[in-house]
Amino acid sequence: MQGWIATCQLGPGLELEDEAAGEPSLPPSGASAQPESYGDEETEPELLATAELLSSLEELELSNRRLAGENAKLQRSVETADEGAARLGEELASLRKQLRSSQQALQFAKAVDEELEDMKSLAKSLEEKNRSLVAQARQTEKEQQQLVAEVETLQEENGKLLAERDGVKKRSEELAMEKEALRRTNRTENLTEALEEYRATIQELKQKISHLEEQLSQSREGPEGFQDGTQGIAGGWMKLHPQSLCLEIEAIQQITGQEKSSELLGSLEEENPWLLGERDHQRASQKGMRPPDTAGCLGTLEGPQFGDRPCPDARSSPSDVALLQAIEPLVGQLPSAGRRRQRRTSWELYPTPVAAPTPR
Repeated sequence: MQGWIATCQLGPGLELEDEAAGEPSLPPSGASAQPESYGDEETEPELLATAELLSSLEELELSNRRLAGENAKLQRSVETADEGAARLGEELASLRKQLRSSQQALQFAKAVDEELEDMKSLAKSLEEKNRSLVAQARQTEKEQQQLVAEVETLQEENGKLLAERDGVKKRSEELAMEKEALRRTNRTENLTEALEEYRATIQELKQKISHLEEQLSQSREGPEGFQDGTQGIAGGWMKLHPQSLCLEIEAIQQITGQEKSSELLGSLEEENPWLLGERDHQRASQKGMRPPDTAGCLGTLEGPQFGDRPCPDARSSPSDVALLQAIEPLVGQLPSAGRRRQRRTSWELYPTPVAAPTPR
């Protein structure tokens, strides 16, 4: 619109300039009387036309000026209208924002109203639950009072039972102590009796061994007498060791401690050194090794010798093997000095028989 107004303002001026450029220059008004002086009658209409043109030109200039003023007014009104339109647009945008905010507020209010209704219904349900809980609390309080009374009675009964339990515990401890004392006394008596029996048996063994030594000294006349003497020694040695002795030694080892069992075995070894040799021989036979002191044993000997390891064969009785197995853990508990006791070999006890002289 502003461009059209500017074109309208400049358009008439441009047309007038074009017309002025196309028409010849008119002489001044003072020179209008000059053709009359020359007597040219044809120039008078042209002068009239020129005067009309000048008057119309002046009118056009006036109208152009008026149009320019009106155009300026219109331009100012257009500018004010543009400013008003801009203000109206801003106001419209603010109104739209306000409308949106009001719509959002309305939606929020609706949501809050719905939540309020939900809260009201929830409050009603909570009130009902609260009433039921109050009733349950009262019932629970009554039950708690009853339970407190029952707990008090149970505590009294528990105190009585604890007192009775303490009494029973003390009585059981006293009975246990008495039982332990009786058991120890009985065990001591049994062990004392067994020890006396073992000592008597050891004395008998010593007497029989001395008797066998005497027979051995008398058997030096010849090979046949020597072999008969050794067979008698073996038979006597095998008869002097019943299986009950082995079982009693095992029972003593399990019941008594290491000190008493070691003491008893030490006394047995002092009286009968062949027990230690028998234990070593049994251990060597279990490992598949040859006993160190049996290298010089005679093949005809069947029983152990006094102070030497025996050379057992397939005819050894099971009671001898059981006796060795029972004595072996006891011998292992003895000090090493007892094992280093000097022993005589079979060659020292049994001299080599002298062959009878051949007749010449």
